[in-house]
Amino acid sequence: MKKLATIGILGLALTSLASAQSLIGRESTQNYNFVYGAGGDTHSGSNGDTRTTLDTSDSFTTPFFGSTSGFIGGTVPYAGTVNCLLEQSYAITGSLASFTGISADSQTALNASSSGLGSALMTAANPGNELILNFNVESDIDFHLAGAIAFSPSEIGPGNVVALQKWDGFVWQNIFTSFTLQDQQGAFDVSGVLTAGEYRMKSALALSAITNESVLGNYEYQLDVVPEPITMFAIAPALMLIARKRRKS
Repeated sequence: MKKLATIGILGLALTSLASAQSLIGRESTQNYNFVYGAGGDTHSGSNGDTRTTLDTSDSFTTPFFGSTSGFIGGTVPYAGTVNCLLEQSYAITGSLASFTGISADSQTALNASSSGLGSALMTAANPGNELILNFNVESDIDFHLAGAIAFSPSEIGPGNVVALQKWDGFVWQNIFTSFTLQDQQGAFDVSGVLTAGEYRMKSALALSAITNESVLGNYEYQLDVVPEPITMFAIAPALMLIARKRRKS
């Protein structure tokens, strides 16, 4: 029994000293706007959907297709077509209260085409296809973040990003952002230490397709976190407590 008590005390001490990372918030947003057609046969609209349910994993997809054609004045042909497919998914390793990894990927595909006097515009922006995952860090942890982001044609701007950020009490500060990559896209692989505080992974694709244009964007990332090694100095109080209990017995 004494041995079990000793193990229990040490285990409790190590558990209290080990760092913990908890996922505390999730915001998945997908929206789009469109215009297509000609004259009195012009169609326009938009759609937006946001999910905030906090799960260990989820997938989110939003499609749209619209097409029209005809003749203006009975003789001049027109046609307009738009479509989009917005997709994103994420998963964590571990539990919401204590995770060791976050993986996510997303894709935005847009197309707008017209002929004759037709027109077409398809947009997924502001924020478009966005995923934000908030998490708390209780004590220092090592992190490794790797992945890639790409969009074509190149639409450089704040809407296309993968970023690891920390809340400083006023604004989100970048620990890493894909804005630092050449043309704001490409592969990335960074490591470092996260100190105690609130963090978020923000990733988004914001794109637009004008007449006779197809646009594609995608990203993927893997964030791994590992507690800093517990030193003998850190567990010294627990060892002293064990020693005192042994002397008393």
